[in-house]
Amino acid sequence: MEVKERQFKRMEYLLAFAGFLLIGFLVNRGISTSGYCLDDLYLWYCYDEEPFWQYLFPLGGSKFRVIFNIFSYLELWLLGDHLEYTVAFNIVLNCIVALTIFWGLDKITKQPVFGFLAGGAYMLSHFSYYQISQAYGLMETLALWGAIAVFYLLYQYLQKEDGTKEYLTAAAMYILTCLVHERFMVLTGVLVAAVFLKRIYQGKTRYSLLLAAVGSFFIVSLIRFLAMGSLTPAGTGGTDVIETFSISKALGFAISNVFYVFGIHAGPVHLNGIEWYWVPFPVKMCVYAADGAIVLLLILTAASIWRQKERRKEYLCVIAMTLVFLAMCIGAASSTIRLELRWVYVSYVGALFLLGYFLFILKREGKKVLVRAGWILAALYFVLIIPTELCYRSNFKNLYYWHSQLRANSLADVTYGTYKDKIFNSEIKIIGNFFDLDDYIIDTFWKPYRKDETQATPKVTFINSIEEAGFITDRDNVYVLAEDKTLNRYIDLTPLLKLEKFRTVYGFYADGWMDQEAEVDVFTGTSGEIRFDCYFPEELKGGETITISSEGEVLAQVTLEDQWPIITIPAPKEQYVNLHFSMNFALENPAEAQRGETPMCINVIITAE
Repeated sequence: MEVKERQFKRMEYLLAFAGFLLIGFLVNRGISTSGYCLDDLYLWYCYDEEPFWQYLFPLGGSKFRVIFNIFSYLELWLLGDHLEYTVAFNIVLNCIVALTIFWGLDKITKQPVFGFLAGGAYMLSHFSYYQISQAYGLMETLALWGAIAVFYLLYQYLQKEDGTKEYLTAAAMYILTCLVHERFMVLTGVLVAAVFLKRIYQGKTRYSLLLAAVGSFFIVSLIRFLAMGSLTPAGTGGTDVIETFSISKALGFAISNVFYVFGIHAGPVHLNGIEWYWVPFPVKMCVYAADGAIVLLLILTAASIWRQKERRKEYLCVIAMTLVFLAMCIGAASSTIRLELRWVYVSYVGALFLLGYFLFILKREGKKVLVRAGWILAALYFVLIIPTELCYRSNFKNLYYWHSQLRANSLADVTYGTYKDKIFNSEIKIIGNFFDLDDYIIDTFWKPYRKDETQATPKVTFINSIEEAGFITDRDNVYVLAEDKTLNRYIDLTPLLKLEKFRTVYGFYADGWMDQEAEVDVFTGTSGEIRFDCYFPEELKGGETITISSEGEVLAQVTLEDQWPIITIPAPKEQYVNLHFSMNFALENPAEAQRGETPMCINVIITAE
């Protein structure tokens, strides 16, 4: 029986993971990353320019995130020049996080259905925009996963009679998480609170475990001090938290964070995509109804806890620890110069756990009617957040970095995506520079696509009009782009300006072989002449003549004196010239069958520069 149960559980997890993958790829289908910009471009620049050990262990900077550095190095190495796989890579990573949520809630609440709904809500959430669209999103994903692990281990510590192993493991996970992102050093508060809450819950505890909490904080602080020479935490956008921190702003951000968790956008459009004032009325009604369902579920849960004196302490202590976790995460996200949606994600996951714990209490203590009512309210919440999340996701285009990503994607698509390795050692002419491509971007942008360092990145020239681009032939390694300011993209004008250097009418082939009778249109260069380097592979018998004419006028008539004749004729500049070739000889023993109407004759390289 145990074997069958394990097999059933494995199947359950596989199905859940498949469901998360389906949700992830479905709701993120409009997001792509084919070119790096902003944080991602800087991350790749460090990966490319810095020595391996310096990348992993950067000394003297404002941030020391060694665990993230290790995993980001692996990520960039695995992706290589396939930047377009970034989104898929991030979706799979977040599906693993969703599966962790499913597993944890299944273990805690014994309700796998709710675990799947919570994991699905995580994948659906618009808080994931950065974690999905950016290579740097790996940092937020790893830190969030680490915070979940710390919280789950502390929950296990609270439930067990001893729990020392779980607590010490949580302390170790705390250290690792803080070395992904220093923001989670605030979880020290949860480590400390768990010890005192266990005392309230079980009437006993090992206060010596507080040394593990303080020691973990000290270890992280010491590592950061030795690596950076300072304990001051770095803020957003190169700021210093100590210099920019404001109690009034932090309280305002904290309130906004709570509103975000409850589906209400309480911030500016460039940070959340759409301000609450502009949210469509039906979506607002969905948010209010979903929040109402949570309030009713809270009331039902509170009533069940009040009636149950025997396990009241257990429930209140778990809820208190969850609230401390939420408060710490909200406080950390609110301490810098702005509040970004991606920082709300951890608080949202904590809220999902609390919602699941309410259902667990009802199932354990409530009557059947209360349990059913709780499930109806929870199901109503998950149904109502679907249109809400889809609405918020449809406004990602308003996020502050989204335009930069669209431009980077477009620049990558119309250059490397279209011409592949041909763009290296080339010149790219861009009409205007409204998108502000600076020297750093120009020097770095195409490097991720290189197979080796011998491939020189394109030289970028800014021009004022399409007339400045001039003519481009199929032998020129030049590409012309224009900016589309409305759609935030680049348009490839190269096909419109490109001319075929040599256009065969008949009798001339791509490998250079020419028949006894042939006609070619040649686009001339600026030198005022056309050169023909010829080769006749058989022995000359004498009298072999090549006649070149244009529009009935003979331009050159050359009698071969050797097997490698070179013929030069005058030509007008930068225009098509029609040339007719006629030979009074042909190959007697060609290596292949006849291609055209006349026999194969000579091999010709035409040059018109």
